[in-house]
Amino acid sequence: MGGVACGGHESAVLDGQGGSVASSRQVWTVVREQVAESPAALEDERRLRAVLSQRRSRSQEFFSSAAGQWTVYAEEFFGATFHLQRSPGWLDRTWTSAISAAAPAR
Repeated sequence: MGGVACGGHESAVLDGQGGSVASSRQVWTVVREQVAESPAALEDERRLRAVLSQRRSRSQEFFSSAAGQWTVYAEEFFGATFHLQRSPGWLDRTWTSAISAAAPAR
């Protein structure tokens, strides 16, 4: 965990390993610049793009095919009467149903 070290008139946010966050950022910036164009980094970038593209395609395929089967999926995941749980929310609270009007008061 990081923290704040105060000494005199200066304070520094520490990264939890004895260094400051600012110096850690500076080191990371330099390393990233030096490594970014390396063959390994370029290969990692290519593989990342391929994986993300494949995931995007699979997601689009799933949701395209699942749209027509929403009722089946909804019943499987939420139960056959899940839609009835939300139905009362669509009704005006001031309405009285024939069932509640005929029911004995408790």
